[in-house]
Amino acid sequence: MTADSPIQTEDLISVRSRISWGAIIAGSVLALALYFLLTLLGGAIGFSISDRFGGRTIGIAAAIYAIVVTAGCLFAGGLWPASSPLGKTSGKEPCTACSCGRRFSRCSCG
Repeated sequence: MTADSPIQTEDLISVRSRISWGAIIAGSVLALALYFLLTLLGGAIGFSISDRFGGRTIGIAAAIYAIVVTAGCLFAGGLWPASSPLGKTSGKEPCTACSCGRRFSRCSCG
């Protein structure tokens, strides 16, 4: 093997899909639910202080709040699938005392 020859690589274990659709859907639901709740909160605060401030001030505050809430909810919803352990196990071995195959530290099947 010379210094100019390319290195050949191969997978010892086949790699599954890198996309976890369950985590993506859960992150989307989380983002939408959080956005809905924070929008309701912002609307309630806006209506409660609307008699103390002018319309222009309320409009600017509402725009800033909407941008911050949207960015925060998208971040929280995107953090879920990004931090999901893709293809990793919990580190616990399957039950070897019987044939249930559950991944617990102790077998609870009897």
